[in-house]
Amino acid sequence: MNPKLPQKLFRKKLVVIIILISCIVTAKIYTKYFNKKVNPDFTKIQFLEIKENLPALKIDKFNPNSLSLEEWTKLGFSEKQSQTILKYKEIVGGEFTSQDQLQKCYSISAEKFEQLQPYILLPKSSKSGSNFDKNKWEKKEI
Repeated sequence: MNPKLPQKLFRKKLVVIIILISCIVTAKIYTKYFNKKVNPDFTKIQFLEIKENLPALKIDKFNPNSLSLEEWTKLGFSEKQSQTILKYKEIVGGEFTSQDQLQKCYSISAEKFEQLQPYILLPKSSKSGSNFDKNKWEKKEI
C-alpha cells in the first residue's frame, strides 16, 4: 500500500471542507450586506372606500325560486355564488320553501342574508321539517 495515500485523502477532505465553509461564509455576508429589506413607500397608496359609502342596492321584493343567474348577480352576488345558489336550489328539490332553507346555502353570508331578508317572498320557516311528503307514498302490504 502507498504510505502517501492517507495524506492525499486527508488533503482532499480538507479542501472540500474549506470550500464548504467559504460558501457558507459568502452566503452569510451576501445576505447581511446586499439583501437589505426595503421599507415600502405608503404615501402613494390609495385606500379602498368603506362599504357604507357605497351606494345601496335598490332591491324590490322577490321570489328566490324565480331568479335567474343574472338576477342573482344583480342582487350583489358574484357569478360563482349565483351558480352555487342555483345548484343548491336544485339539490333541495327545485325550489326554496322557506327563508331558513335559503339561509342554509353556504354561498350566502349572514350579513348578505340579513340585507335581503325583508325582500324575500317566502315564509320564515317551513311548516314541516323536511322536504319529504308523507302523502305521496302509499302504504303497501306484502
